[in-house]
Amino acid sequence: MQRRMNTEYPQAELIGFDHDAGLGGLLKTFGVFDDYRTMLSDHLTGILRRQHPDVVIARIELLSPPGCRVGGIQNEDKELIRVQDMDATLLLRATLHVAQMESSLDLRLVLKLTGLDETPKMESDMFVEKQTTKDK
Repeated sequence: MQRRMNTEYPQAELIGFDHDAGLGGLLKTFGVFDDYRTMLSDHLTGILRRQHPDVVIARIELLSPPGCRVGGIQNEDKELIRVQDMDATLLLRATLHVAQMESSLDLRLVLKLTGLDETPKMESDMFVEKQTTKDK
């Protein structure tokens, strides 16, 4: 099942995602996203708008290649492993605007993917590691 996100929010400028260590290809192969980069802006904005309804993300920067953990079971022939779940950790810097302030958030976004061998599902956890704010 290919998931496509409808863009509800203005799309942020994406920086550094050409060094994503093939994460985009993995997610496409498992049928999770055709292009996860287009999902990021909407996903992060949706999370942040729970606290600040007028937040706009201007830029998302990938700070380092993502880390991945993959889990699965060995097939009966014991030659292949069927991948069932994956966690991908992205270290990001989001530049956003709220009211008359510009903020920069260093984020750790963990994508938790299950059902990769059947019907993929995604949950995520987002952690703010650092925040800087300045008036416009």
